[in-house]
Amino acid sequence: MAEGKRAVSVILDDMALKIMLVEPGNLIGVGELLACAEELLSLGEGRVLAALEKMVEVFKSALEQVIMNSLPDTAENFDALAQCIVCMQEVSRRGVVTEQDFDRFSQVITATGFVLADNTLIIQGQSNSIGGEQTVNTEEGNSTSPTSKAEDKSSPVVNLDFLQDKELLGGFIEEAFDHLESIEVNVLELEQRPDDQEIINNIFRPFHTIKGVSGFLNLTIINKLAHTTENLLDDVRNGVRPMDSTVIDIVLNVGDQLREMVENVKAVLENGPGEYKEFDINPFTQRIDALRTLGGEGSGEQGAESLPATSSGSDAVSIVPDDSPLAPERVDPPVQPVAKEIRTSQQKDENTPVETEKKSSKMGVSIKVDVEKLDGLVNAVGELVIMQAMVRQNPLIGKISDPKLTKDFSQLSRITTELQKTAMAMRMVPIRQTFQKMTRLVRDLSRKSGKMVDLVMVGEDTEIDRNMVDSIYDPLVHMIRNSVDHGVQLPDERKKNGKPSTGTVKLSAYQKGGNIVIEIEDDGSGLNSDKIRKKALERRLIRSEENILDSEVNNLIFLPGFSTADKITDVSGRGVGMDVVKKAVEKLRGKVEVISQPGQGSQFVIRLPLTLAIIDGIVVRVGTERYIIPTIAIQESMRPDSSKYNTVHGRGETLKVRDHLVPVIRLFELFGIKEANKDLNDSIVVVIENEGRLRALMVDELLGKQEVVIKSLGGYLKDIPGVAGGTILGDGRVGLILDLAGLIAVSDGFKVRDVESE
Repeated sequence: MAEGKRAVSVILDDMALKIMLVEPGNLIGVGELLACAEELLSLGEGRVLAALEKMVEVFKSALEQVIMNSLPDTAENFDALAQCIVCMQEVSRRGVVTEQDFDRFSQVITATGFVLADNTLIIQGQSNSIGGEQTVNTEEGNSTSPTSKAEDKSSPVVNLDFLQDKELLGGFIEEAFDHLESIEVNVLELEQRPDDQEIINNIFRPFHTIKGVSGFLNLTIINKLAHTTENLLDDVRNGVRPMDSTVIDIVLNVGDQLREMVENVKAVLENGPGEYKEFDINPFTQRIDALRTLGGEGSGEQGAESLPATSSGSDAVSIVPDDSPLAPERVDPPVQPVAKEIRTSQQKDENTPVETEKKSSKMGVSIKVDVEKLDGLVNAVGELVIMQAMVRQNPLIGKISDPKLTKDFSQLSRITTELQKTAMAMRMVPIRQTFQKMTRLVRDLSRKSGKMVDLVMVGEDTEIDRNMVDSIYDPLVHMIRNSVDHGVQLPDERKKNGKPSTGTVKLSAYQKGGNIVIEIEDDGSGLNSDKIRKKALERRLIRSEENILDSEVNNLIFLPGFSTADKITDVSGRGVGMDVVKKAVEKLRGKVEVISQPGQGSQFVIRLPLTLAIIDGIVVRVGTERYIIPTIAIQESMRPDSSKYNTVHGRGETLKVRDHLVPVIRLFELFGIKEANKDLNDSIVVVIENEGRLRALMVDELLGKQEVVIKSLGGYLKDIPGVAGGTILGDGRVGLILDLAGLIAVSDGFKVRDVESE
């Protein structure tokens, strides 16, 4: 019996794919569908559910009428026939047929102009009028009983027997997330320009696409929620009701719910039915239906706030196809399948133009590549860089005096460099998408806190390493929350201080040297250094006799558990935010600091490396060890002149470089290297700059410039101060890549005691 069901499903899936490619006038495609229908009917009794067999017969008759020109071969009719296939797929996968299935199938097939004989479908020799008493037929065909939610819930959660199903669902999940992000961005923009018809269309299209594709994939609960919301947006487009705050709130909440449902589909697809969850969309659909009924009369204050995210009550239904309570859900009007999305793009439907048409004119042709494949390419290029260096430094190669070989090596080096730049550029993506997510965050936080806050974004096109995008999201969220909750004051307080009632949070990104700089700035009250100092003394983080600058005190907020909030809110105040920011940024080999002016506002500055994979560096020798100094930070190198050597108060060494007193860092002392040259006059000094600070690194020898692949040092060695990572050098030895910010901090000798050390 299982083999029979599998055979039926395979043929129906094949039909679903074929119908997507059928165009008006394509009789060959119609003939292929007809052959599939005949193959289904040829499987014999017991392998095809009796009621399903009747559906196939009706479907076959409709195809024959198309071939005979008695039924129009329009795009709309092919959409309807595609929906008939969706209905038959649901029946096949459940092994159960209901009157709702008959009703739905009948509505769709008759919409083509096809006439059902006596408006009946025959099941096992018994005539059951459509719309009459609900009947359920099991695959064995020996019983009929009313459908119950309990029976549906006890059914298998999901049936992904075919690789084809997984590929289709995987594609839907990826596209759905993109569509939902587009919806949120456009809804927030619409809030500022509620009468902009183009923005309304930009929101309508993704819902239309999600509705169509989810219906094709039998994700009925997603389909129903998207379809209901689409109807509401259609009313707005047609002027039936205005685009007000209630509609905006509901659309945003529906987007959140759909995202959670799609995430659950992804979890089930990756981990199996154990991840299955149930969702109750009734509050959403009922609220939307009520709004549509009221039209422009009721704006409704309680709408969005009363909408829950999830539910597992008795009315909940699952999002997963097959034998779940979703399958019998009636969708009226019929769901539009993937076929319509394809034909829509070809016919350029005025009502639902495809979103990518506009983008193509600006962005050109692009493809999506799996991140793992891209990382594999970058790793391969990195290994190529290492191998090139090893070959070039091979002593045997160095003994060969051949101009052609030298020329070929130069050409190889040029090609390798070009390949490396291309691979790294492929990893870079605009930070725009991450920034846009903050718009919704600021909107929600300002509402919760009763404040009026505008978010200004600058430099959204600044590119950042793809592997940093997800990692930087949480730190940005924490700092935005901090700016809104602790920084920006309430409107009345701002007016008293001579400020506009609406506060501003500025989010900007730009490239500086070898770093990406992200700044979060607010025009609020600024940090209260005295309050921070007092809290730090109470918690014994600092001693009263320590003379610490306000700028250093302010950075204490990045310590674990540190908070000066007078009360805990659902926005912040527990002291579990800023330390997370610092750890996340440092994990990316970056640095975060805060700059504040009392009464004027605060600015958080994050500095991140341009890339996490490959850097240009100068290889230096200190004793028997090799270190790599990032080229981007090097100002110059020189043999020091003893006349320019000084000590400050007998504690620190400085070197006069171009009228600047530059502190000297003896690397052999920091890293405990005994064999190194200890005489400054016999050494080489490399002058580096980091965040406006100059330092002179004392080394034994410069070994040359090299592109190096950054390798992690592993869990045990990851926290070595002043070291960013390691690399394999041309001679096969391991060299350490210097973290200049950490190196300067260690050499300066300033260290805030950790909370747990006391």
